[in-house]
Amino acid sequence: MPQTKATLITDELARHFAQYRFLVGVSLDGSPEAHDRYRRTQDGAGAPAEVLRGIDRLRRHGVEINFLTLVTDASASRAREVYHYFCDQGLFFHQHIPFHGNMGDVAEFSG
Repeated sequence: MPQTKATLITDELARHFAQYRFLVGVSLDGSPEAHDRYRRTQDGAGAPAEVLRGIDRLRRHGVEINFLTLVTDASASRAREVYHYFCDQGLFFHQHIPFHGNMGDVAEFSG
């Protein structure tokens, strides 16, 4: 299963994934406020709108998608908001993984 931020998904790549029946994992850490805390684009802009455009391309081509969400201090404190954001976007298959600190330990807010 390829894992991507989906910001560079093209129609050609989405067709390829669909043709070969890939399950694609998309990294999305929640609502713009939660996601942007650690995942901004190279030019400093917020990324969720770009991620959602990539998700739309994948969906239009019938690609099966799951979502991987890093539980950070920004998303842990907004758990309900993040969950409802996903549901409002029609994103129902998501996994949440804990954030690991500098020493490799699971961060207290993430466990």
